[in-house]
Amino acid sequence: MNYNDSKGIYLMYLRKSRADEYNQDVENILKRHEEELQSLAKREFGELIPEKYIFREVVSGGTIKDRPLMKEILKMMESGIIAGVLVVDPQRLSRGDLLDQGHIINAFKYTNTLIITPYKTYDLNDTTGTDMKLLKMELNHGADYLDYYKMVQARGKLASVRAGNFIQPIPPFGYRKVRYGKVTTLEPIEDEARIVRIIFQKYAEGKTICGVTNELNAEGYIPPSKQIWTKGSVKRILSNPVYDGKIRWGFTPNKTVMEDGKLKKYRPERHDYLLFDGKHDAIVNHGLFMSVQERLSKNKSFTNDRSLKNPLYGIMYCKRCGRKISRLNVAESRGGHRYACPNKLCDVQSSRYDLVIEAVIDTIQCAIDDFDITFHNCNSSGSDEKIRELRQELTRLNNKEDTLFELLETKVYSTSVFTQRHAELEKKRQEIIGKINTLSLIPPPESCNDKKMRFKDALLALKDESMPPKEKNHLLKKCIERIDYDIEGVRYHSKVKLDVYFKF
Repeated sequence: MNYNDSKGIYLMYLRKSRADEYNQDVENILKRHEEELQSLAKREFGELIPEKYIFREVVSGGTIKDRPLMKEILKMMESGIIAGVLVVDPQRLSRGDLLDQGHIINAFKYTNTLIITPYKTYDLNDTTGTDMKLLKMELNHGADYLDYYKMVQARGKLASVRAGNFIQPIPPFGYRKVRYGKVTTLEPIEDEARIVRIIFQKYAEGKTICGVTNELNAEGYIPPSKQIWTKGSVKRILSNPVYDGKIRWGFTPNKTVMEDGKLKKYRPERHDYLLFDGKHDAIVNHGLFMSVQERLSKNKSFTNDRSLKNPLYGIMYCKRCGRKISRLNVAESRGGHRYACPNKLCDVQSSRYDLVIEAVIDTIQCAIDDFDITFHNCNSSGSDEKIRELRQELTRLNNKEDTLFELLETKVYSTSVFTQRHAELEKKRQEIIGKINTLSLIPPPESCNDKKMRFKDALLALKDESMPPKEKNHLLKKCIERIDYDIEGVRYHSKVKLDVYFKF
């Protein structure tokens, strides 16, 4: 058998799985798997898979839609030119998502494409149905044991950190990541290490974090990754025990919360993290490091107040550079609080807090005044009936799809005819689904009133000076998706310009 024989082309698909060793990079894992599959190709076909037929998926995609190379392979399979796909195990094709599993199984079955692994070749058109059952078991195995793999990985990582290894993917500023056999540790980069010592020394001498930041930028010291030094980057260096020869574990764990009806992930800092002696050399001496920590601890009175003070937090962005607009705490004697872009390289001007709030109030008021126009379709009749008719049509198309598969299985249709007919059917399906989605967006009259009340609640909240900013923020997020902030004109003759995107 040849990789490009009369039966079609043979491809190789490579992807790192969660079950792989956590401490190995993607390049090494894929290289090892490629060697194993090329040996298989040599045995089975008598020659290697050409480079143009090797697909290396390096993105971490949980579903097919996030894996462009897998989508490309599935598209090639539809043409009927692919005889088989080589993978180290079936779980490389799907991570266990049930929808993806169904998509993968149907694609390989109805295009007569083989799944070839070093241990078994799966033919989903096997008359006994054995290969189909085995494949489903393999794919389900990945879903059932995903949590188990996570637990095993976490346990292995903690054991490695306890031994003094540095296992994070990106080394901190001042270090490079090195590996000696099974030991992964850090090695100082002297030019960067010198800057780290300067930061610690300046702060220990009495300079503020802001003062240290300004001096670093003024003196031209090269910052980590960004174009300029920021107070955040300086503070992270000053508080990181890695520079004292320690390894920190569990400092910013992944957290998932439900907020405004959506799952959101973030990485909060914890105070109960674990600390171990590292195998790397410290950049600053222990005495200097501890004196800096003592001073940082004394200056926490301001930072300990984590209560939300900005009612537009997470809503307003700079129209010019895309950064989140910050609320600056400025004394009344200096003009009061202001909104400003934190990007020092951005040329957008700051603006008084009250002027921005007034602009938002005006915009919400206009939206309320024009509400009947905005929702002119609210009183439309017959949308439910139209949706029912479209869903009936969708059911008929689904029945036609089943018939298509039956005709393919009984070999009434060839693969090419099936692919063409199925594509036409899918196009009609998507058109109907689009129409249903559009009609579903038309709210009933009572829904319009509810939405109007949300806007009024947000408006009253902004005007109420006694209401806590956190509550204002919560109400604003119910009706505002995003605000793009900009300033028109020049200083002393400028005007706040906001583009407000509502949640209708």
